[in-house]
Formats: sequence, structure tokens, C-alpha cells
Amino acid sequence: MKNKSSLMNKAFKNYRWVTTGIMLLGILIFVTVAYLMTESVGKVVILTLVAICSNALLLVGLIFPLKYFVSNYNDVMESMKQGDLKLFKRINEFESNKMFSKLIRSIASVLEEFVELVKGSFVTVESITSTTRTVNQYSDEAISAVEEISRMMQQIAGGATRQAAQSQTGEALMETLSEEITLAYNNCHLIMEETNKMMKVNKEGHVSIATLQERAQSANNATHEISDMISLLMEKMKDIALFVETIESIASQTNLLALNAAIEAARAGEAGRGFGVVAEEIRKLADQSHNSTNEIKNLVASIEVETSTVNEAMIKMNSVSEEEKEAVASAKEVFNKIAVSIEAIIEKILLTNEAISKVNQDKEQVNRVIEEVA
Repeated sequence: MKNKSSLMNKAFKNYRWVTTGIMLLGILIFVTVAYLMTESVGKVVILTLVAICSNALLLVGLIFPLKYFVSNYNDVMESMKQGDLKLFKRINEFESNKMFSKLIRSIASVLEEFVELVKGSFVTVESITSTTRTVNQYSDEAISAVEEISRMMQQIAGGATRQAAQSQTGEALMETLSEEITLAYNNCHLIMEETNKMMKVNKEGHVSIATLQERAQSANNATHEISDMISLLMEKMKDIALFVETIESIASQTNLLALNAAIEAARAGEAGRGFGVVAEEIRKLADQSHNSTNEIKNLVASIEVETSTVNEAMIKMNSVSEEEKEAVASAKEVFNKIAVSIEAIIEKILLTNEAISKVNQDKEQVNRVIEEVA
């Protein structure tokens, strides 16, 4: 990291030298152009100015901001890959880059909502589990009551055919039977109430899953969008590398022309002395331009490496996003199965309620028979 910082500082230092050289070159050209500059020297100066200005603008306006963004974005992607989805705490690192900050904010918001929905789904599942336990408890009590009713009905049937002296025992059994029937009837109502609550919770969970599925799709789309932008960025870096090579070629040609101009000035003797000074300054600027292009090439190479790392992280993020999408779909299927099971439970409870109502009617008939026998 220190080497990268030192490299950027050296590039800025070269940029200041280039700017100073351009100003000096302008003054020298203004003084000597009227009587020394030939057509070939004019080309030398123009090429030198183009190379130096292009290097300075490229270095300050594009390479350093891009280098800063890619370096920080790579760290963020690594954090997301490890499961850290809270990007808001690092969003200020991208505020200076309007090109990407809006997209990063959008992804961070989607991921935060995604996490909240997942937490809500866990709460819903826990609620359904608790309600299911309650329903099972009431169902067990209802089954026990029905078994007790069946046993007492058998006793009553046997006692009704015995002697009238046993009628008091039958009356006691009928009182117990009446209590058991009432208990079973009340348990059925409680089961119905708990089942309705469970159905309501399941519907809410189903809605949450649908929202979660929508958010997961949004996150997946945003991830693919960033992946596309990273691919485009890598293509642009290749274009920048070609542009830097072109500038380096121009600087080399400028250096060669300046050398030829210096030779010609030496041949001209005293008359070419001023021309030689201009040629020497042009050669120095060409050397500085060459050094700056080397610094830019090193920065571009470093950015390409980090961009490749970010691209690999995005590929892994795409894979994780697809897995999350499948998990949400599976959760939705589970909630659908829960809804089907609840409907089946309600149907059985209704049948049990009808059976208990019929037992209650039979109880009244048995009471009348016992009274007649007594």
C-alpha cells in the first residue's frame, strides 16, 4: 500500500514538472519562433505539447480517481463475499465518485431490506412452530376425551341392560360423560381458534416470502449490473493502455526529433545557439513525458490487477445471489405446504366437531333411556 502511495506521489510530482516545462517552453518558443523555427521544429513542439498535456490530463482527471475507486470497491466486494452486507457504514468512501455512489447506495439499500426480510421470515416460522405445538396439545386432549367418551358409552350401554338398581351408577356415568363431552367440545373450539391464528400467520409469512423473493431478484439484478460495469471498466482500461502506448511513442519520436534539431543547431554554430537551447528544452520535456507515461502504465497495470480481483469477487457474488434466490423459492414452497397442512387440519377438526355434536345428541337419548329404566 505504501508503494502504491509513493507511486502516485511520484506521478503527481512528474505532473508538476510537466506543467512547469510547458510554461517555460511557451516563453522560449514565443521569443525564438520568429527567426529560428522551421517547419520540422514546429511539428516537434506541437507533438511535445500534445503528449505532455495528454499525460497530465489523463493522470489527474482519470487514472487517480479510477485507481482510488477500484481499490476501495475491491475491499467492499471482499467484505460482501464474507457475508458482511452492511454497506452503509462504508458508503461515504464513494461519495466523491458520482459515477458509482448512486449504484452502491441502491445495492446497499436492497441488501439491508433483504436482511430484514430474512429476519422477519425466521420470526414467522418460529410463531408457526409455537402455534403448531399448541394445536398438537389440544388435539391430544381432544383424542383423549373422545376415547374416554367411547369407554363410558360402552359402560353405559352395558349398564342400561342391567337391573334398574344400577341406574344410579348410570346417572353418575352420564354426568361424567356430559363433562367429558363439554371438555371435548371446548377443546375443539380452542383448536379452531389456534388453527385460524396459525393460518393468519402463515399468510403473513407467505406475503413476507413474496416480498423477500422480489428483493432477492432486485439484488440479483443489481449484482449482474455491477458485473457488467466491471467488464466494461476492464475494456476501458485496455483502451487507456493503448492510448498511453501512443503517447509514449509520440514522446520517443519527439525526443528523436529534438536530438536531430540539437545536431543541426550545433552545425549552425553561433547562429544556431538559440535554436539549440530550444531543442534541449524540448528533449527534456520529452524525457519527462516518457517518465510520466511509464508511471501511468504502472498505475494502469495495478488497476487492471485489482479490477480482475473485483471481477472474480462479483462472479462469486452472482453465485451466492443465485443460491439465495433458490433458497427463497424453497422457503416459499415450504409455506405453501404448511398452508395445505393447515387446511387439512381444519377439515379434520370440523369432522371431529360434528362427531362430538352427534355424541352430545346421543347423550340426551341415553339420559332419557336411563330415566325410563329407573
